[in-house]
Amino acid sequence: MDEASLKEMAMNNLPSQICPLTRRPIRHPVVMHRDLSDWWPTGLHDMRDDRIANVMVVEHAAREAYYQSLKKDTVHLAFSGGLDSTTVLHWCARVFGEVHVMMFDYGQRHAIELDIAAAYLVNHTKELEDRFECRIRSQTVRMDLINELANSSLTRGHIDPPTNQSDEEMLSSVPNTFVPGRNIYFMTALAQNAYAFNSRHIAMGVNVLDYSGYPDCRPEFLAKMRDALSIGVFNGGENELGVHAPLMYLNKSNIIRLGHQLGVKYEDTHSCYNGVIGGCGECDSCILRRRAFGELSCADPSMVKD
Repeated sequence: MDEASLKEMAMNNLPSQICPLTRRPIRHPVVMHRDLSDWWPTGLHDMRDDRIANVMVVEHAAREAYYQSLKKDTVHLAFSGGLDSTTVLHWCARVFGEVHVMMFDYGQRHAIELDIAAAYLVNHTKELEDRFECRIRSQTVRMDLINELANSSLTRGHIDPPTNQSDEEMLSSVPNTFVPGRNIYFMTALAQNAYAFNSRHIAMGVNVLDYSGYPDCRPEFLAKMRDALSIGVFNGGENELGVHAPLMYLNKSNIIRLGHQLGVKYEDTHSCYNGVIGGCGECDSCILRRRAFGELSCADPSMVKD
C-alpha cells in the first residue's frame, strides 16, 4: 500500500483525535506502525504489515521523539545464532541504543548453535555498533531445568527429529522438536534481566509463517506472556513490558530480505536441528531455510563457505 492510501485508511479509522503517544490533540498526523517498521526502506514496503491492527495515527513530532527515545533505551534479546534471531539482533541494533544478548544453554541437541552465536558476536559486534550507533553486551545463561523436564528430540538423544517433511506434515501436528515451556523460560529470563537494568523491552525471533507449528511462537502466546510478565515482574499499571517480535508475520524469504537491508551475515548463522554445520538438509529447519534462499534465487550462504 502506498503512503497516501495508508494514511487515508488510517485516518478513516481514527478512533479519536487524541495522539496515543502524547495524550494531546493531533495537529500534524502521521501513520505509525505498531511493529516499528516505519523506517523500512521503500523496497520492503510490499511486505510491511499495513493492517489496521498494526497502524495508528500519531502526532508527527511524537513519532520521531518515540524512535529517538528507543535509541536511548535497552532491549533484551534471546539469541541462538540462527537465521531468525540474528535478523532480530540487527533489527534491535537498528532500533535501540543498547542490546543485551542472552544465549540459553539448555543442553540442546544442536548445542553447536551456542558456539555459532558466540562467534557471530565476536566477529560482528563492532561492525554493528559502528553502523547503528549502539552498544551490544552478551551473556550465556544455563537452563538445565528445561532439559530435565522437557521431553523433546532437542533434549533427548534417543529421539530423532523428523526428516524430509512436506508443509502439510509440518503443520499436521506439533513436531517432536517442540520443547514445551522453552519460550516461557526464555521470556521470563529476558524480563528478569530487563527489570535488573531498569528496562522494559524484550525481543525474540518468533514468527507464525514458515515455522514448525510451535504453540509458543504464536502472537496470542506472546500477548498473554506480556500481560503476565507486566503484572508479575513490573507490577502492572503504566509499567507494561514491551515484547518485540518483528518477524511475526514475515515468511522466511522476507525475513532474509529484511536481514539483507540490515547487513546480516547469513553465512555465519546456523539453523540445523541436528547440529550439522552447513545444515543436514533434511530437518524442518533446514528445509524451510534452504527453500527461502531458493525463492530469492540464491544458495544458502552457510552451505557454500570455504
